[in-house]
Amino acid sequence: GSGAFEGCTGLTGELKLPASLTEIGLSAFKDCTSLQGVNFSACTALKKIGYYAFRRCTGLTGELKFPASLTEIGQYAFIGCSGLQKVDFSACVNLTKIEQSTFEGCTGLTGTIVFPASLKEIDSSESHGAFRNCTDLTGADFSACTALIELEEYSFSGCSKLASIILPPNLTTIKEAVFADCTNLANVTFPSSLTTIGW
Repeated sequence: GSGAFEGCTGLTGELKLPASLTEIGLSAFKDCTSLQGVNFSACTALKKIGYYAFRRCTGLTGELKFPASLTEIGQYAFIGCSGLQKVDFSACVNLTKIEQSTFEGCTGLTGTIVFPASLKEIDSSESHGAFRNCTDLTGADFSACTALIELEEYSFSGCSKLASIILPPNLTTIKEAVFADCTNLANVTFPSSLTTIGW
């Protein structure tokens, strides 16, 4: 059910998830502020991380390495996880969708995020961008994402240290405010497939 461990502020250390797990539900570990890590290494069947699943788990630090079985990361799943430093999608061969505000406000995320070839959609709604206000993020690499043809509004807005972006090779549309207020952005190469910027 939803909110299974919501607000369990006494949970500490690393959460080791079992191989049998197929889904992490709505608000499952929301506001578990003392939780320091999530270990997905045994998860061979996990397909979905649900809405708000780890929202405001401010104690999460280091790296999240997502499993190959994962297909979707839900809205607000890691929003406000300000201590998180890296997300690793390198094993993700089935991940097709990252929902709105999934990593919004993860101000500790650093370096370049390399997105998997399987990715087809990064969702958003109005001003709720998937990586909005990740203020320490310096790069985003979509070079493998041949099926991703649109970048949704506000996806990286407010990422003030974002310096380099490698756009998807078949990108057709960059929507409203995708890179708004990315004041350090210095390097963008547009693919020949691009037809629309900002609408």
